[in-house]
Amino acid sequence: MTATTLDLPTGQSNRKTQLRWLGGGHFMAHFSMLIFATAALEMGPEYGETYGARLALATGGFIAFGALAVAWGWLADRRGAAGLLRIFAWGIAATMALAAFAPATPGMGAVWIAVALTGIGIAGAAYHPVANTVIAGWGSASGSAFAINGVWGNVGIAMAPLATAGLIALLGWRAAFFIPAIVAMALALTQPRGLGFAARAEEETKATGPTPQAIKIALIVLAILAAVDGVIFNLATIALPKLLSERGAVFNTDPNAAAASLGTIGLIGSIVTLFGAGAQILVGRLLARWSALALLAPAAALQVLGGLLMASDSLVGFGAGLLLLFMAIFALATLGDAAAALVLPPAFRGRGYALLYLLSFLSGAIAAPLAAYLADHGGMVGAAGFIFGFGLVSLAGAVFLAWRRRVTA
Repeated sequence: MTATTLDLPTGQSNRKTQLRWLGGGHFMAHFSMLIFATAALEMGPEYGETYGARLALATGGFIAFGALAVAWGWLADRRGAAGLLRIFAWGIAATMALAAFAPATPGMGAVWIAVALTGIGIAGAAYHPVANTVIAGWGSASGSAFAINGVWGNVGIAMAPLATAGLIALLGWRAAFFIPAIVAMALALTQPRGLGFAARAEEETKATGPTPQAIKIALIVLAILAAVDGVIFNLATIALPKLLSERGAVFNTDPNAAAASLGTIGLIGSIVTLFGAGAQILVGRLLARWSALALLAPAAALQVLGGLLMASDSLVGFGAGLLLLFMAIFALATLGDAAAALVLPPAFRGRGYALLYLLSFLSGAIAAPLAAYLADHGGMVGAAGFIFGFGLVSLAGAVFLAWRRRVTA
């Protein structure tokens, strides 16, 4: 990240300032959605007799988080990003605070929490289509910006259960909602002036881009990649704990190996997440020299290789496959956003990003029942086969985009 990329002036605030704010927003968008999964463990029976009953209260929020992205994207194309991002920040602040004040009354308490969680999902749904539209308008700086912003989101996912558990232990479950609400309020109050306006002005000065037919073809392929990679990402993350447990027993002759492996699952999961974040930063640097459309194919190839190696009977092979897979998954998330910035017309970016996000969200929903089936029919090693198969589809699409870019250049 150099002074010639993100630190250029854009109206009333520079890109570096804007990226820090957008990164904080990405952190809070994911963090706010994951508080309840941990908080529900400590909430009383007035919010649901069992953990499963309480967890079901989050259903509306998760549906809204995916389904309403299209509506926010449509608004972003018509109203601009600044006001919508302000609504996002104030919205998650208000709805997290609302959850913190849920009455401890049977029936009423559960309804209150469900409404608050749905509100968090409605406000949080604005982030990805709107923020991506802003970053996509930064031209050559957008690649590294997408990478850095992606790391912020992943940190939010990783920190949510840890920070929530810590707040509950110190101050109770209500503080686990209220303190993040204060953080989100601070985010809303510190939004950079002119956020999103300069990007739009820069876009209006650009020369004509790809033809409508080329854009249409690229969008179809990117939509397929979003759907396929959504399945891979969710299947890999859901299957990982059980897969590590199974493979721990295979690679160790100690009769207590399975139990011992369970004790290291969290550590291994953290390590592969860190490698994934490192891959995003590396991709950001590569995007300063190479087109995202050219980098998609190598990253997709690593994803296929990772899925293949994860089925290995060798500990070294399995470990290498696991690292390659998660590095490729996180790299492809950044590359997908950067590639969409190259082909989406500025006037359609909000809706385009929203549609790609929605496809990834909906397709990823099949991962949970698929993982459950595999767990009962031969073990999670079968997940590696599915990841390999879906990965081949992703690789074919990425190769096509790279080829299409060359023949139309």
